[in-house]
Amino acid sequence: MLQPIRILALVAALWAAQANAATYAITFDTSAFTATDGWFDIQFNPGMDTAPGASASLSLTSFDGVLLLGGQPDGSVVANVGGAVAAASDPHGAQSMTLNFTNSTAFNAWLQPANFGSSVSFTVSFDGAWASATDNVGTAFSISMLDAGYNNLFGTPTVFDLRPGGAVDISNGGATVSAVPLPAAWTLLTSGLGLLAVGARRCKPELRLG
Repeated sequence: MLQPIRILALVAALWAAQANAATYAITFDTSAFTATDGWFDIQFNPGMDTAPGASASLSLTSFDGVLLLGGQPDGSVVANVGGAVAAASDPHGAQSMTLNFTNSTAFNAWLQPANFGSSVSFTVSFDGAWASATDNVGTAFSISMLDAGYNNLFGTPTVFDLRPGGAVDISNGGATVSAVPLPAAWTLLTSGLGLLAVGARRCKPELRLG
């Protein structure tokens, strides 16, 4: 049976590992820009050609505005971006956006036109060799809310710097960002807490009368 101190160390290690979770929830409060046209500017760019391979998957999870047709000003995708956007004629219609990026070229971006509502939320997940690489060349994922003239509504972009070794440095840039723990990690964490509870009960001294 594991000693309580070992279980505590296991739980602490699992919890600390979530600081580098590969999935994040992002929300922008765009209530000050409701009913105005603008853009979602999403980029995934390596620092150098030698950056370890990485990928990013972004999904629109909540949006009370309207996605407009024609991603990119010329209607084309820039470099390594795939996925699909389904636009609706009004905010109550079915609309979705799922994009997949890789970093095998220097500039990978998607510029999505939209009519803003009060807020917009995304999830983004990162994967690839960057997490186990040992060099110091990373890849940056950024997302910005732009007005019709391509000015950043919040001054600076929200940036995720993927550092070799698995670290992710985040600059919020006007967004609320939170890590989303992986289901497997939550299972391990719950199991560790359960073992701790069992160990604590077994280590409790019995009270003897007489």
